[in-house]
Amino acid sequence: MGLPGNPTSALVTARLLLAPLLAGLSGREPMEALRWRSATLKTALRDCGARETFHRARWSGNDVEVFAFQDSSAQKVLADADLLVRQNANSPDIHAGDEIRALDF
Repeated sequence: MGLPGNPTSALVTARLLLAPLLAGLSGREPMEALRWRSATLKTALRDCGARETFHRARWSGNDVEVFAFQDSSAQKVLADADLLVRQNANSPDIHAGDEIRALDF
């Protein structure tokens, strides 16, 4: 499996695609590596257009706080991230207090 050259893109892609592949190759159910869970969003997210987006985020008490700066060059954000928050393509704005899907990073 090839991964992107950008460190942030490589880590996110590995978490989403490589982790299930390795689970399957080791005899486990591949979807065990992708245990999405429900959580409450602390910070609002604007619509993401026609592209599915995975935001880096962290726990803030019992809620999930998405980092404001999501540029792929933000290595400090990558190091501080606990979670990936999934935003489906063509989804509308997601408001603080809404339920989201999160994956442990």
